[in-house]
Amino acid sequence: MSVPKGSSSPSATASGASSVLAYAQCMRKHGVTNFPDPNAQGHLDINGDTVDMKSSQAVAADKACKTLLPPAGNASPPAGSRSAALKYSECMRKNGVPKFPDPNAEGGIDINGETLGVDPEGSVFKAADKICQPIMEKAAGGQKKEVQSGAPQ
Repeated sequence: MSVPKGSSSPSATASGASSVLAYAQCMRKHGVTNFPDPNAQGHLDINGDTVDMKSSQAVAADKACKTLLPPAGNASPPAGSRSAALKYSECMRKNGVPKFPDPNAEGGIDINGETLGVDPEGSVFKAADKICQPIMEKAAGGQKKEVQSGAPQ
């Protein structure tokens, strides 16, 4: 899961990053002790092997803390991000995740494990992601681009 930092203006970016940090701290305060801080780009890189966002504790913590997150989608997407995300989605479908969704209007991909048809933490999904990730990395200028998961269910 990746949480966007909000707006692209410098003050909003700093504010968005601090909001994401506040969310991470809140999650830990509410019992998800291994919840990570945001990375240098202001995104949360959540490893499903480390943090189970579907656990009852994580769901309750997210419910208590999600108001701290900046609103998603108020930043202009980088040029070509939706196009790259569409190519990534097509690649994922060709490589074993046939119900992988197309990106939204902002270029984000909302993943719902219940409708996806495969476990987003499973070997099939991870293998497809490994094959397709270079598409997103190229669009992000060589940096790893995270795919945004939907809210835990």
